[in-house]
Amino acid sequence: MEKQIANAQTVWTKEDAAKFLKVNIRTIETWMAAGILPYYKLGRRTVRFKPADLQAHLDASCRVLNNVAKRLRG
Repeated sequence: MEKQIANAQTVWTKEDAAKFLKVNIRTIETWMAAGILPYYKLGRRTVRFKPADLQAHLDASCRVLNNVAKRLRG
């Protein structure tokens, strides 16, 4: 799932992001167009995602579930 670019920073493709977020690629594209997911353009058609940005999106959008899980654990 991980790719390496020149500065040795891990980035993911749309397919990788979709697998991580458990959605289809079309959803990723919709979220990109709506400004929900941050992404980086590496050319006219090439985009990449940083895993930390995707995790931050997950944390923000699943805030209620995360709070419930924390209470159940401790």
